[in-house]
Amino acid sequence: MPPRSTCPRNRQERYIRIVSILTFVAFVAIGQGCGESDGTRGVEDLKPERAAKPEGILMVVRKLDLGTLPLNGRMELLVSAKNQTNRSITVSGYDVVRPGLLLEPGSFSIEPGESVPITIDVTADATRSPGVHEWDITAKTPAGEVAFRTTLVLIVKDDVVVRKSEADSREP
Repeated sequence: MPPRSTCPRNRQERYIRIVSILTFVAFVAIGQGCGESDGTRGVEDLKPERAAKPEGILMVVRKLDLGTLPLNGRMELLVSAKNQTNRSITVSGYDVVRPGLLLEPGSFSIEPGESVPITIDVTADATRSPGVHEWDITAKTPAGEVAFRTTLVLIVKDDVVVRKSEADSREP
């Protein structure tokens, strides 16, 4: 068995640990109120709203929290629409309440039990002003029936710093 050290711990090491713990506690305490300081709801405030049930024939998430983007930021996301019925369903287009979103494919057919990926592009037009932005998206069939309805929520801030990733810095 190796001899046990009888030396007291280094004062600097103890100081670093104490400062680290206090810094962590302060960071957590400050983070608790971040969403309310400027009148903007935080992500935690949006969680109860995401519990809403899906609407329409196809199954999609009722409310999607996209997080935070800087002014004039862009984002692309992929959602999946699932047909849980026993009939084929055709989506002929979308009604979007606010501008700034591009949805692809514009129309599609989906067989029973299958899923279709839908790409949603949040353009820079959607993030021109700070605040909480919501987009209600309704996909409709040629007969005007609601295939699905979902809401996207995005917080746009003018003080967000975006750092380039390694993928962005590589040359083609």
